[in-house]
Amino acid sequence: MTKETIEVVDKLIELTQHNELSWESSEPPYNLTGPDVRIDLVYTTFYLNRYIRIYQKNYKYYIDEGQYSWDSRIVFEFIDESGNSLWQFPQTNNAWDLLKAIQYQNSKVSDFYKEIFSKSAI
Repeated sequence: MTKETIEVVDKLIELTQHNELSWESSEPPYNLTGPDVRIDLVYTTFYLNRYIRIYQKNYKYYIDEGQYSWDSRIVFEFIDESGNSLWQFPQTNNAWDLLKAIQYQNSKVSDFYKEIFSKSAI
């Protein structure tokens, strides 16, 4: 299943980079965060009649009772219309690449580059 997940993620990266798939960003739902979990933004899309969500989850990894470090992982999942998790995809390294592609697309970085280089030098 991991091999298939890698291929799915690669396809979503391609669709995102070619602007054939767009993602909406939003604040994380209250049920995803807490004192031991931090999430900046969640990204969702509707593709092939399914809602898909991806986000970076930063969480406390406890070494001992009072000792912890912050760790992070990408959560990539199917959700229902209300945002409830239906199924999480297995962890893959390319999920980070998908999140970066989405963030690049949503922040309109390429538009910024085009605009800044189209301005004549002063």
